[in-house]
Amino acid sequence: MREIKFRGMDIKGKWYYGLVCKPTAGKFKGKTFISNSVGIPMAYEVRPETVGQFTGYKDRQGKEIIKEEEK
Repeated sequence: MREIKFRGMDIKGKWYYGLVCKPTAGKFKGKTFISNSVGIPMAYEVRPETVGQFTGYKDRQGKEIIKEEEK
């Protein structure tokens, strides 16, 4: 079974890796977050257009291949 993980870029251009969280209610509705390594679900706010999911495959150099999410 492959590991499910995502990445997303914040407004400063830094990439974060973890699980994705998109709240549907409350003050965070409409925002997108990536969890941290401790498991806090809304650790980093990221730009939704930069979120992608790890495909489970790696390139020749061993780097993980990320598929951008469908809009």
